[in-house]
Amino acid sequence: MVRKFIDWALANPLLVLLATVALAVGGGYAFTHVNIEAYPDPAQAIIEVVAQYPGASAEEVERQVTIPIEVALAGMPGLETTRSKSLFGLSHIRNQFGYTRDYDQAKQDVLNRLASVNLPAGVNPVISPASPIGEIVRYTLVSDVDPASGKPYYTLSDLKSIQDFIIQRELLRVPRIAGVTGVGGTAKRYEVQPDPVLLRKHGVTLAQSQTALGNSNTNSSGDNLTQGQLSIVVRSPGLFGNGQDPQQATLAMHDQAAAAESLRSEELRRCVEIRQMVAASVNNVPVRVDQLVDGGSALNADGTPNWSDADLAKKGVVISHQTRQGRVAISRPRNDSDGKQLRGPDGAYLWDDDDVVQGIVLLRKGQESMPALRDVKAKIDELNSPGHLPPGVKIAVFYNRTDLINKTTETVNENLLVGMGLVGAILLLFLGGTSGPP
Repeated sequence: MVRKFIDWALANPLLVLLATVALAVGGGYAFTHVNIEAYPDPAQAIIEVVAQYPGASAEEVERQVTIPIEVALAGMPGLETTRSKSLFGLSHIRNQFGYTRDYDQAKQDVLNRLASVNLPAGVNPVISPASPIGEIVRYTLVSDVDPASGKPYYTLSDLKSIQDFIIQRELLRVPRIAGVTGVGGTAKRYEVQPDPVLLRKHGVTLAQSQTALGNSNTNSSGDNLTQGQLSIVVRSPGLFGNGQDPQQATLAMHDQAAAAESLRSEELRRCVEIRQMVAASVNNVPVRVDQLVDGGSALNADGTPNWSDADLAKKGVVISHQTRQGRVAISRPRNDSDGKQLRGPDGAYLWDDDDVVQGIVLLRKGQESMPALRDVKAKIDELNSPGHLPPGVKIAVFYNRTDLINKTTETVNENLLVGMGLVGAILLLFLGGTSGPP
């Protein structure tokens, strides 16, 4: 049989050459498009449900959120185990399915069951995009330091806003990415600090001022005004700051000092607008928020501030942040342009930052990591180019799975080459002799 095949190959060299070329092209294509992973994902379909219940104790979360969700998810096809954890204001349910259940099917089953759960008002359970080997990129946001003050140009609240409203939304558009999680930093908020003495003096209750603040920060619309062939929509903008994102104006700037000053100016303008708002009307006399807050009135009769910018946001209406539950720190090696490790002025080889904003890019389960890594790198390079982020803000990647995959691939290639060499040497030793006596 083998002799006939050899005779046929010798008699048809053109067909043999065409088959060889086809095999070479197919093999080259398969080699360049093979999915190389640092390690496989042998985990079963695991769907994690997360629900926040702010202000509730662990017992309340367990009774009102965790148990109803567990009951609703029980009995799903392929569900093997359910593990839950109830913390202060947080419920976490981990559902593990069998190997016979596809991840997308299991996820859809969980979504269908969650739609029928009766939970307290304001509690919206979501599915976590995390997977056992889903983290492919980690990065931090860095900005320059003002030499005059010794502080960064941008606050942690600025960087947190950039992460949540610019970078996260851009990276979620990258194919194969399941989610982008931002940790660290501070979530900015404007706080109104009423003075009980002033509230009593003007006859305004705390509930009145709170309701007025909520109702004033909204836009309202009227009817359509028709003028000939033109129809005009009548609107009354009422959002603080006219509903404009102050970060948008900084994208066109080139000076980071000017961009930071623009953000601080917009914050002060919103503080003034909050103070100008009418909280109640007592005996047909409007009472502004400015007259009810700690520190007394900071505005003139015409609504213009009579305090300096430095003092305007220190009392009464201040720029603060949500209560923090922790912070993110990072240590980076001090290296020169050639990669050589250096010692800093303090004698340490590491540069420490005790408070940073970090982002984690999560790969969708079952997707190829190398194409996703290339797309994420291209998107980060695009965001780091001028005009996409405020001037001076950069995305600094400190973990990239590409390095791990390349190292694993080098190890596999080395083992294959060494193995082929050993097999070839053994074959030559045993089969490379003469076929018969001289």
